[in-house]
Amino acid sequence: RLILNNVLFPAAKKKKMLVDITRSIAKGGTQDDSKMLLKKSNCRGRWKPFCKRMGQYFPEGKHSFTYWPLKPATRRAEDIPAGTMIFFLHTPRRALPYQVYHVGVVAKDVLGRTTLIHASKNAGKVVEVNLKKYLENIPKRHVKWPVLGVMLFAPVD
Repeated sequence: RLILNNVLFPAAKKKKMLVDITRSIAKGGTQDDSKMLLKKSNCRGRWKPFCKRMGQYFPEGKHSFTYWPLKPATRRAEDIPAGTMIFFLHTPRRALPYQVYHVGVVAKDVLGRTTLIHASKNAGKVVEVNLKKYLENIPKRHVKWPVLGVMLFAPVD
């Protein structure tokens, strides 16, 4: 997840492999935010080995993003189109070098219901679950470190 958030994700956006569709799906219900990443403040303690592995690829600087807050995203989960990559964001913690903690792909099941395909830590494998139910349960699963919302990206052909 760290590599995805800090290296692959920004690189995919820069190379125009992914396009941000958060605003168009949320229709005005988004928030803008940013995260400042600095080696001197983000590479201490348990993060030191991670930053060393990142080397020159550590993405120092201010990274801006748009997200859809969790409650409205949950209410309108059915509006998210199949094929969308959904990135889940924790509330920010200044000292940590990441905020995206999970990613999945939105799909439609055989009955046309909106689902989430993602790697489940509990199941130990990739699973497909009802997206709305998954979003509804997030506050119960993330009490100590609440979830801020989601970012939605479509792959570019």
